[in-house]
Order: sequence, then C-alpha cells, then structure tokens
Amino acid sequence: MKTHSIPVAGNTTLFVRDVGEGRPILFVPGWTFGHDVFGAQQAGLSDSHRVITYDPRGTGRSPATLMGNTYAQHGDDLAALIEALDLHDVIVVAWSYGSNTAYAYLRAHGHDRVGGLAILDESPKPMRDAEIAWGEGSAAELSAYLGMLREGHAEFMSGYAQTMISRETTPEEMDHILASSQSTEPHVAWALFADGALADWREEARAISRARPYWNVVRDEHKDAASAWLSENAPAGRLSVYPSHMMFWEFPDRFNQDLRAFAAEGGNGS
Repeated sequence: MKTHSIPVAGNTTLFVRDVGEGRPILFVPGWTFGHDVFGAQQAGLSDSHRVITYDPRGTGRSPATLMGNTYAQHGDDLAALIEALDLHDVIVVAWSYGSNTAYAYLRAHGHDRVGGLAILDESPKPMRDAEIAWGEGSAAELSAYLGMLREGHAEFMSGYAQTMISRETTPEEMDHILASSQSTEPHVAWALFADGALADWREEARAISRARPYWNVVRDEHKDAASAWLSENAPAGRLSVYPSHMMFWEFPDRFNQDLRAFAAEGGNGS
C-alpha cells in the first residue's frame, strides 16, 4: 500500500491511500467521512484493481482551510488528485454527498479521464421540489437539518449514523463509523452541508449517462423516485437497490461483486 500527499489549492494537501494494480477505482467519501470508510473495498478489490481512497480537505489527515470549503473546490481537488496520480479510464465511485464532488469535477473538467461513474445513494439534486421527487428532503427539511447541525457535528452524527445502516450495530462498529465521520472541522462540515443541499447536477448526470457507463445505487426508500427520474433522464444507466445508505460497508461482498461487474462494462480505455 502506498500513501500520497497531493498538493491542492489553498496551500493544503490531500491524504491518499493507493493499493493494488489494474484498472483504477477511485472512491470519493461522503459528507465528513474519510478514506477509511472504504476499508472493505480496498481489501476486497485490490487483487484486480488499483484502489484509491482519500481524505477530502478538512477531513482526516487532509488539513482544513478557512476558504474553499465548497464542492466546486472539492471537484478541483479531485482533478488535482487524478492528474497527480496520472489516472486514466478511472472508475469514480462517489458516496452520498461525495457525489457533489464527482459532478463538480465533471462540470469543470469533463470526462476524458473517467471510464465510468457510480453514485452511491444520492440524487443529482438533493433538495426535492415539484420537478424531482428523488432527494434528501424538501427545503424546509434540509433547513431543519442545518438547524440541528448548529448544536454540533458530533451530536448530529451520533443521531444520524444509525439511520445509515439497516441492522443493529455493535458499539465497536458504531465507534468506528463515528470516528471516521467526526474528524472534520465544524466550519467545514457546516459549509459543505449547506453547499450540497443547494446543489443541482441534473445536467451533469444526463451528460455522463450518455458518454460513459453510469450506475446509481439507492436504498429501498428511494427506489421508486430514483427509478422514475433515471428512466426519463438517464435511461442508459444502471440502477441497483440495497437496504441501506451505507451499503458498501454493510454488504461489502455483494457490493464489491456488483462494482467489479460495473467496472468490466467498458470505458474509454477498453
């Protein structure tokens, strides 16, 4: 296993773990989570793929910055990582609000280096409205979440973490999840939540579905709304349904098998 410290804008760096050989798979963690949340993917996929995980700025071992805590900047950070590691035909796997990073990258930098995009349980427009029923909540609901976040990031995650999993967890498992999610500076967590709640990447979703293999994985409660939107707007893409938001962690064997199949679909380098 290799580690890298990749310089990005704002005089900071990204901590990166890099293991295995073969077609690269790059994992983008969700809101306030670090690279270690994808441990089962590094262990389970590195026999046939180069598996890359990282800490976004302000999370884990990647230092925080006062400014630049937006998903547009995170997309530029992802571009710096892809260029520094000279990745081509890379499968990008973005979980939850990490999808904002992936779509922001596509908006600003195109898809020439991307061989496929997998989005793990996130709508291209997190705020639901009259035109898109697939999302994390209405404007009022997302505003309420921001209000709860004012009480503290650790407190917010302690209440939210169990909802990401469909079974009871052991205290040790929950401690691990919370440790991964609570290494983010509070001002970074706040800024990214607000930025993600207002995002709209529907055009990027439509465009990548026409250009590259595109796979959405959603939890049960979102399957009908996601299927309706994707059928109309990205009919060439794939859709899979799992019981929980954190499916790659809870069902690693099934998920890794599905991801291998997706990676085998092709890409611009195949």
